[in-house]
Amino acid sequence: MLVSFHLANSSQYIPEHSWASNAVNYFSAVGSGDHTADTSDTAFNGTGGSSWGYFTDVITGMDVVSEAGQPTVVTIGDGLVDNNVSGNHAVGWNSSGGASFRLANSLAVALRSNTQGVPDYGVVAGDVPGNHVVNDIAGSHVGGHSLLTRLDEDILTEPQIDTVVIAEGLQDIVSGTDDTAITSAYQLLLDQLQAWGIKTVILNVTPCDGYAGCTATADDNRQAVNQWVSDVSGDIWPGSAFIDANGAVAVDDPTSTAIPSELQLSAQAAPLDFDSGDHVNLSLNGYAAVAGALTNDLTVLMPAQTP
Repeated sequence: MLVSFHLANSSQYIPEHSWASNAVNYFSAVGSGDHTADTSDTAFNGTGGSSWGYFTDVITGMDVVSEAGQPTVVTIGDGLVDNNVSGNHAVGWNSSGGASFRLANSLAVALRSNTQGVPDYGVVAGDVPGNHVVNDIAGSHVGGHSLLTRLDEDILTEPQIDTVVIAEGLQDIVSGTDDTAITSAYQLLLDQLQAWGIKTVILNVTPCDGYAGCTATADDNRQAVNQWVSDVSGDIWPGSAFIDANGAVAVDDPTSTAIPSELQLSAQAAPLDFDSGDHVNLSLNGYAAVAGALTNDLTVLMPAQTP
């Protein structure tokens, strides 16, 4: 789908998704006029800044109406730990055409071709780079309103929503939020979504051992959060479930003296190279492994039987 828009006068601030995969912006030169009806690409060679890039401005979502009335699943959280911090290596777009990973993309592809009897859900990517579950991050280039704060706007406004997949919490942990605050927020989300008749699927938190922000205390919090998440289950309508993302990418730290051993991201040879290089952000193979933990059994998305 191609969307063309024209901004008149001056714009002090333009919303941007700076980690958009499979989406590209092209620009016309400032002051060149309205080219929204152009059917050729000759005008879209703007200079004096970016002429194109793997990001999106202004457009934040697209409504696709289905006559069959398929249900909707929303994925929340892309797992990125702020790439703008020195030493971080979150996987993003590059000049050779590589793009960042979205859990929603893998889920949509798996649903279209699935033979598990699962409906072809409409998939909404409700991700915000660097987002926290618990705390709003004001005045920053990433983070924004917490998942708790944006629940109404980014989830409950979606049509015919059956299921929410939450893959968020690592940013909270490496920023110093303790396990009690995170699990309390998870519980509040579960309660609110259940009240709206929406199933919740939570991915546990992947390893961060070796990352500067992943102190011993932070990793203890991570493990406590994962223990809490592992107990999330229920057949009571609409139900809830957890996905073991940690187990999909974790290996024992060979230098650990703890019992059991501390876990770290696998840095073995491809395709088991799950560490992007900073010990906290996943590589593309790491993201694929996490996506596989979800898509191998898509029936987890389906709500429990209506009471």
